[in-house]
Amino acid sequence: MPRLPRQIQPLCRGILYWALTLTSGWALEPPPNEVLGKLGSESYTERIGAQGVLREWALKDPEPAKGWLFEHSIGDPDPEIRKRYTSVLKDLIDQEYLKDGEGYVGIMMMAINQVPVPGEKAPRVGISVNLVVPDSAASKAGLVVGDVIVEAGDQIWKEPFTAVEQFSTWVRGHKPGQKVTLKLLRNGKVIPLDLVLGRRPQGAGMLMFGELPDSETLAREEQAAKDTYFRNWFERRKAGK
Repeated sequence: MPRLPRQIQPLCRGILYWALTLTSGWALEPPPNEVLGKLGSESYTERIGAQGVLREWALKDPEPAKGWLFEHSIGDPDPEIRKRYTSVLKDLIDQEYLKDGEGYVGIMMMAINQVPVPGEKAPRVGISVNLVVPDSAASKAGLVVGDVIVEAGDQIWKEPFTAVEQFSTWVRGHKPGQKVTLKLLRNGKVIPLDLVLGRRPQGAGMLMFGELPDSETLAREEQAAKDTYFRNWFERRKAGK
């Protein structure tokens, strides 16, 4: 689609803003016109700066901002500016993607029997941390190799044969971003550890087989999953779903 003459773009854009506000009843106050006007600037620095300000505005109230950005990403008269609206919209949907799906800790683990717990007569079944995935929820919370998880929330384990599966099911039953509390046996002491769950990534199942995909592969797969999530969201929105 050819770009409209620059002289009439502000008029078309103003009509679009008025029409969208009138038909949708949005209470969301749009970004300042001076910011929006720079999205199509001849200066690359001004364009990027305006896009950054637009992103900050959108993150303050993401839900109504998604609708506002979507409408402008398909309705602005300038195709270059539509791309910038779409880019900011994708940032918001990427955040939504990270909060969707199943919870994830990010460890390679093995159940062990007869774990002595200070203050308790009977030993417990524990889950030994054998590997911590870099930049995972476990890594950020401070889990280290050699820690033994003896409790997760209100869950303890009776049999070593089912402990890993039960713990995995418990974790995946939570949403990304939820805070959970683990009890660890570390240096002979039981300590509580708060952990904010991540989103179970593509390729996470490889840890079950003792394999850790390289970081480039993981990043590539995650980016592909985010792109697919965004395309699906966009198509559903266009279809009015």
